[in-house]
Amino acid sequence: MSILAELHKDLLDFSNLHDTEKKGLIDQWYRHNFLALSCALKYSDGIKLLLNVENFKDFEKYSKKLFLFADTLVLRDIKKRTQDEFELIQLPETNIYDKKYEELEGKRIPPIHIPPPQAGMWTSSKIKLNDGNEVPLAVKFNSYFPSESYDWMLGSGKQYLQTGQIVYAPFIPPIEVEQEFLKQGVNMPSLYDTQPLFYKDYDWLNEKSFASLLMLNLPTLDNVDIATLNEIKNDNYDSFKLFRNNILDSVQEIKSKFGTEDFLREIKYIQRNKIDDNLDKLEVKLKKIQKMRTLRQVGACIGLAGVNIVGLLGLSSVVPITGLAGGIAGMVAESIQKMKENSELEENPSYFIWKIKNISG
Repeated sequence: MSILAELHKDLLDFSNLHDTEKKGLIDQWYRHNFLALSCALKYSDGIKLLLNVENFKDFEKYSKKLFLFADTLVLRDIKKRTQDEFELIQLPETNIYDKKYEELEGKRIPPIHIPPPQAGMWTSSKIKLNDGNEVPLAVKFNSYFPSESYDWMLGSGKQYLQTGQIVYAPFIPPIEVEQEFLKQGVNMPSLYDTQPLFYKDYDWLNEKSFASLLMLNLPTLDNVDIATLNEIKNDNYDSFKLFRNNILDSVQEIKSKFGTEDFLREIKYIQRNKIDDNLDKLEVKLKKIQKMRTLRQVGACIGLAGVNIVGLLGLSSVVPITGLAGGIAGMVAESIQKMKENSELEENPSYFIWKIKNISG
């Protein structure tokens, strides 16, 4: 399990320590783990996209497509909050799960945005957690995050967080702060080894090449949930990288034409020649392989039938043994041929998306 996956598992486990005070538990977990989570993100491998999210439903609409081109999606909540959204929450005061992550010890922590200390008060009450521990209960006057963020993390967002590759990152400084850093020549996303995407009101940070990806048609994703998609990626990572790099290289070549008629023609070319045509070739290749395998299986059955007939005729035992050896050699040859054929399929840059299509039915 990656360190990011471990951290998110701990977050979800911690939020389940009580049935009603989950928001307070989430605040507690983030208070203790801002540094660890930011550090784990910085030192995780692969392509990481930084997304500004105003609405989690909108994020879920395009998340799976973006997940095809990135190892990790990093979510910065940019929802404009009103005073009413800083709700009063009850806070179980426990640090019994203040876990240390040894592999992060000594790592340099990137600049982070930590919510300021907020006013609250102790109560005379105690609360019993689901694990049997009884802890003091405090009241905090303002929550760390907007209500929608808690609702997402405790609802549909669970399946995204459980992948360990989609990170809710309130510790990344807001855009206004990032803009000031940029004026001083400091690229804030690069400090987390991330690439920015969708900065709506800040065109100077717009990544045209990645925006182009949303125009590609990958309809097979509709029937695959994010957890399954993540599992397919991990099980077929070499094929995933081949597909991703093939598409990213193509999009990178046309980004200078963004907003022109030529750009739309180039997108259609990528769709037709880099995705659709490769998928068609895979289907043709697969049908050919299946036909050849059927013919080989028929031949193997005939050979084994011959061995049985020899045995029934009462001929020397040497003959059936020799025939059986031939049958084993045939099965070995069949296995080697299958591996070769599978390798040929996997060499197609669209094999990964074809795999998703076939798994999703």
